[in-house]
Amino acid sequence: MLLSGCGRLLGRGASRCYSVHTTPLTQPLKHVKRSAASKKLEPQDIQISKLRNGLVIASLENYSPVSKVGIFVKAGSRYEGPGNLGITHCLRVAANMTSRGASAFKLNRAIEAVGGNLRVTSTRDTMMYSVECMRDYMRSLALSTSQRLNSGANTMLPRYPRRSSLKGQSKKLHKYVKKHYCVGQMVLVGIGVAPSQLTKAAQELFGKRTGYGQSAAKALYAGGEHRDPNCERLVHAAVVSEGAALSAPESLPFTVLQHVLGVGAHVKRGSDITSTLTRAVSKATAQPFTASAFNASYQDSGLFGVYTVSQDESAADVINAAVSHVKQVAEGKIAEEDIERGKNQLTARSLIAMETLDALLEEVGSQVLVTGTYISPASAVEQIKEITKKDVVKAAKMFASGSKSMAVSGRLINTPFLDQL
Repeated sequence: MLLSGCGRLLGRGASRCYSVHTTPLTQPLKHVKRSAASKKLEPQDIQISKLRNGLVIASLENYSPVSKVGIFVKAGSRYEGPGNLGITHCLRVAANMTSRGASAFKLNRAIEAVGGNLRVTSTRDTMMYSVECMRDYMRSLALSTSQRLNSGANTMLPRYPRRSSLKGQSKKLHKYVKKHYCVGQMVLVGIGVAPSQLTKAAQELFGKRTGYGQSAAKALYAGGEHRDPNCERLVHAAVVSEGAALSAPESLPFTVLQHVLGVGAHVKRGSDITSTLTRAVSKATAQPFTASAFNASYQDSGLFGVYTVSQDESAADVINAAVSHVKQVAEGKIAEEDIERGKNQLTARSLIAMETLDALLEEVGSQVLVTGTYISPASAVEQIKEITKKDVVKAAKMFASGSKSMAVSGRLINTPFLDQL
């Protein structure tokens, strides 16, 4: 009774507070003048500098009460060899383990004592160590992050899974870190940190380190086919061709083409009716299916294609219809309004993603690490607007004429082979 009474009281109070607003919340408060202090705290442009030892520093001062710092290293899974497969996964897990310099408890306590949060992620190209906390404690937390960065080289692995080929072989971790974790292969990114403060911390933590590491061999695309037959009635199929690298001029047209074809439903169990790929495949079968475009760009190469999920009896119709539709786009059979819709969706998706510190940090770090520069969201929007139908058709032609790769899984009785597409 007491709880329900409090709920009714709070409900009436909330209604009264809401009703006293006479000024529309959608209109700016023109009678309120900005203070001189607020004008001085406008976000600055990103600043990129480089230390003498080769370490690149990118800082963005947005005067946020929460600061975020990330260290990006060119040491992803593509740098692994036949003798150390899975070592980047080991390093990611080892970031939270006891090292020779400090115990896991000590390192975790140093971060949690200031309300900080450490995150370690890995991709095909990079390893990223990021930490966030209140900006007043960033100086002390940066030291803990640098210790975690080196902890993989000296990590004790007494209880690593038995099936791993790296069981107890901390020497391999040390060798990998020594070979690839060099300042010439790193980028230090800070958001909500003064450029001078970030540069000073970088000199203290990495100023005495040297080396440029070893670059990975250029990725070679050759095509191929992989089939995984099983008893699943749903057939998953991906048909791809070589796409564009991150720094290639065709990268943005491929991304626009992906949104023109469709990136999948935005809500759970949605139909994605605005997708041209969905509309084209629906004409070939009456059975349920999902179809979307696939686009992945890496440091020196990429993949682009279509991904479908369908019933086993209609797999051939769905896969053929999806591939045929991209070939039709390559012939110029695509409406201008569909291209404009795709460009608008890409613009909205890019801007919404940049609203979070995590996404902004990863975007800045990835761009600076690969290209040495950073394109702001505003500049990216202008570049998207400049994409024409000719650019999109050219990207589709690269898929249509390129060597294909195909991976399928499920009950493959009616699933065509790659040479039948």
